[in-house]
Amino acid sequence: MNSDSREIIVSLKSAKLAVKVWGAPEGTPILALHGWLDNAGTFDLLAPYLGKFQLFAVDMPGHGLSSHWAEGMSYHSIDAVGVVAQIIEHFAWKKVTILGHSMGASIASLFAGVFPERLDKLILIEGLGPLAAPPEDGPARLKRSILQYADLPNKKMPCYSSPEHAIEARRKASNLSREAATAIVLRGIKEIAGGFTWRTDPRLKTESPFRMTEEQVIAFLNQITCPVLWVRANQGMQLDIFMSPSRQLSIRHLKIFRLDGNHHVHLEDPKKVAEALLDFLS
Repeated sequence: MNSDSREIIVSLKSAKLAVKVWGAPEGTPILALHGWLDNAGTFDLLAPYLGKFQLFAVDMPGHGLSSHWAEGMSYHSIDAVGVVAQIIEHFAWKKVTILGHSMGASIASLFAGVFPERLDKLILIEGLGPLAAPPEDGPARLKRSILQYADLPNKKMPCYSSPEHAIEARRKASNLSREAATAIVLRGIKEIAGGFTWRTDPRLKTESPFRMTEEQVIAFLNQITCPVLWVRANQGMQLDIFMSPSRQLSIRHLKIFRLDGNHHVHLEDPKKVAEALLDFLS
């Protein structure tokens, strides 16, 4: 098991993305997309178990060491699909396997529905398409989003006296072990006058201005043609209240792997998750 990694920068038209890479250059590539308010560190404990594969874990815009969107722009999973397309073009991958956790799983699901010919396999941890909402929720959601953006200048980022205090805060907020929280936090904080604060773009914590309807989500999932592995944690996010059973039925080559663990099961039990991934990828 090799835990060595290297850092590269991918320059897109609208952002500079930090990418953490594990594995030998000749390894089969896997593009890894993290969850909301996380970063590439979320794959630190899983990557060393993936053997012959080369894992490219991206800090998505506004997260980790990557740049933030320009002033006036907002963050939405639809925009992130375009970012994934640009990353794949940058590396000139004709086909690739994508691994996504939570928000990353939502983005990967949408990408696989838009560009099914570019996917070899798809691995989704704690997510199967984006969260949906009924159409009548749209006006109130957009209003909340606009008002929250307008109020951002009045919001202050928290300041922690040490990285250890930031780790403890994230551990409690996400019910993570110390080792799991450390992997995310050390990549996600920066030093400022008086202590440490998050690198994360504050705009990420505002209400999304738009959510697809369940019917729209299923329309994307219907277009996925590659084999899909859905990893679900028994004590993780209660996804069933956000999505219909039709999502599972809409994916023609879906395999489900369930195990005990929380929403960050790939960090808390990386060996067991890796075994499921390697079996699926073999």
